[in-house]
Amino acid sequence: MEFTPADTLKKDFEVEGSFYNITLQNKDYQCRNQARILRKGINAPYTKDAVFILVNPGSCTPADSSFQIPSSMKDLQTLPFVKAKPDPTQYQIMRLMNRKNWNCVYMINLSDICAGKIDLFKEKLMEFQRNNFEAHTIFSKERKEELERMVSDTPRIIAGWGANKLIRELALNALLHIDRPLFGIKYHTHPFYKHPRPQLKEKSIAWLEEISLQLAER
Repeated sequence: MEFTPADTLKKDFEVEGSFYNITLQNKDYQCRNQARILRKGINAPYTKDAVFILVNPGSCTPADSSFQIPSSMKDLQTLPFVKAKPDPTQYQIMRLMNRKNWNCVYMINLSDICAGKIDLFKEKLMEFQRNNFEAHTIFSKERKEELERMVSDTPRIIAGWGANKLIRELALNALLHIDRPLFGIKYHTHPFYKHPRPQLKEKSIAWLEEISLQLAER
């Protein structure tokens, strides 16, 4: 299978995200409640080809470093979308979009907390848990309406949150809130699904091949 390089993918696709800050114990935490990948040249309103559920927003940040991220989460569904810097996972999803001829894919996460490395994500997540703050996940009871709006109009939901034990409870909670079959490559250990972008190129290609086959069969 062809493994299209990032420079080529950037010519055909763009990434947008909706970002916000949470203040906890006088400290700001950057978050992102959703992101989307759009094929360039299509116009709104966008028809979702799929929704991915991943771990957390990773290293995806606003493309404009001067953008003032909102500090309120009163109504996350009205947050503006802004251009974002793509990350390796999003490039991998673009490869799948090319293969399936998709134009619009949305991404949500088990947690909205932005952190490029798993150790940093763990540190931030534990701080939220110590303060009993659950609304950092779209799968919390406070954000039920937002989740329903996100998944109700998509023909397919693809799980790809990996197998780190850190996110086991978050993954179990997500499964409780999704009342339809999921696409995704399961690990032998429940409730884990293979991440779309493993570090090794060979494994990334294998994921593309397996998920493409699964999507064709169902």
